[in-house]
Amino acid sequence: MNPVVNTLLLVMPALGGGPPQPNVEITPILHTGDPAPGIPESAMVWMGAPLIDGCGNVLIPGLFQRDGEPFSQWGLWHGVGGSLDAIAFDGMQAADMPEGVIYGGEVDAPNMAEDGTIGFRAWLDGPGIVSGINDRALFVGPPDDIRKVFQGGDTPPDVEPGTVISLNPSIGQLRPWITDNGTVMVLLRLAGPQVNDENDRGLWIGQRDDMRLIFREGMDAPGTGGARFAWSDFQKCNDAGQIAFRAGLVIEGDVDHTNDVGIWSGEIANLELVMRQGDQAAGLPDGVLYDGANPPALNAAGDIGFSNPLRGAGVTPENNHALWVAGTTGIELLGRKGDPVPEIGPDVELAAVGSSQISARQDVLHYVKYTGPPIEDANAWATYFGPSDNPEQTLRDGDPAPQFPDGIQLSHVGGIPSLGAMNDTGNIVAPTEITGKDVTDDDKVVVWIRDHVRRDWYPLLRTGDVIEGQIFSVDASGDLGTAFRNKTGGSDGLPQSLNDSRELGIKLEFADGTHGVFVTRFRWLGDADGDADVDFADFRDLQRCFTGPGLPFGQACDPFDFDEDEDVDLVDYQGFLEGVTGPR
Repeated sequence: MNPVVNTLLLVMPALGGGPPQPNVEITPILHTGDPAPGIPESAMVWMGAPLIDGCGNVLIPGLFQRDGEPFSQWGLWHGVGGSLDAIAFDGMQAADMPEGVIYGGEVDAPNMAEDGTIGFRAWLDGPGIVSGINDRALFVGPPDDIRKVFQGGDTPPDVEPGTVISLNPSIGQLRPWITDNGTVMVLLRLAGPQVNDENDRGLWIGQRDDMRLIFREGMDAPGTGGARFAWSDFQKCNDAGQIAFRAGLVIEGDVDHTNDVGIWSGEIANLELVMRQGDQAAGLPDGVLYDGANPPALNAAGDIGFSNPLRGAGVTPENNHALWVAGTTGIELLGRKGDPVPEIGPDVELAAVGSSQISARQDVLHYVKYTGPPIEDANAWATYFGPSDNPEQTLRDGDPAPQFPDGIQLSHVGGIPSLGAMNDTGNIVAPTEITGKDVTDDDKVVVWIRDHVRRDWYPLLRTGDVIEGQIFSVDASGDLGTAFRNKTGGSDGLPQSLNDSRELGIKLEFADGTHGVFVTRFRWLGDADGDADVDFADFRDLQRCFTGPGLPFGQACDPFDFDEDEDVDLVDYQGFLEGVTGPR
């Protein structure tokens, strides 16, 4: 190495002020028509939204078709591009089951955690399997150690003698929630001599080999003075074994249709009421009551987000909805329909507020709609994001589209909270549309990533992009609702397509009618360790990678090739200078 250059590189630069230089890598994983991995003489017919773990492995549900057969069959594949393994498929010996018991139909409801734990539900066939009795089971584990957790006909923990898992009806049950550390939750339907339609469903939570009952219909509902649970839905769970859910109460005693629904959260044997229809609404004037209960959001810290209708004193159609976050210090009101928004303009109010998510960093993501004299349809919707005590507008319809030329505006921003995904490190991926000069119906949909370090949005993908020789094509941003799994992934037990390293697993539709699964990796040039900043740790790696002009660089040095000429020289060093952020 040139000694003069080496001396120069020993000096850590001050923070640079140049333009940011993000790098988006798009890796193909699987495409319709490809051979079905691990299944001879077969081809892929359809794939669902892929899931992704912290190491970048994907889990892909799909359908394959064997050569010469007229019908397709279910399968589940795991791995990285060029190295996918069949985890389960129709006709395969079922994991942790007697010899000859096979997966005999759908392999569905997949989930995968940040730590790589996989879960799925499967139909079974073979010796000892009876249709409608024990032909469905839940399987959980790392890819090389998948085990059966529950099966129809089993006796689950913490129930009375003679009670077993019933598969009739099967809707919703044996579907796994899995959190970042492999905590599993599952909904089961029960049958037995002491089971009736008031106590026949429950939730179990824990590690794979130690599941415990945390909720059951018919049990006393905490905080209600003796009312009993009638049903539950929209369940979430986190690493700490906490859950959050909406539930209804049995209509009896003091319970009627004005107070029979609410939200509860907590741990085994320690559930607590968060809110209940008919109770005083937190942070609002006396006599303003919750009316109904909407689905809750849950994060790793146990915080609960919810939006809800209102009724009572002074409530009108103009102010009948609000948004809250419940944490260790109580319930905090974030906003109410009808609130003034002076920072947007005089006489501007909230016409709508809701659909919240909460990240592990306690950041809240929700939509608003504005109303008032300066507001038009083209600029009414916005998305708010930030700390739960002070989220701020981050994108708005009609505003300039970030990183695009002047004259290009945002559209359909209000769908971000329902279509987007957050990870535990504060990044967001979501689709919107754009309008303006030279934008056509063929290239108006953009998939964005918000970088939490730079606090700005960057385009990942755009319709019309040519990817592996195919044109990415959807008609509207809402069509991407099934392209990747949204919400907060591992923070709430729901399937995740965005991991904590900003890798996104996504299903892309193409103009020729085919589709494929890809992984996008968003990195900053100069960020060798992938922690979303460019700091002294990256500077050390830069010195190791420095080659001088015309000499190829070594392993893991791609982040320093700013001018993409396959060396790391003074030109790249100047790019590094401009991109330094310091630790964040």
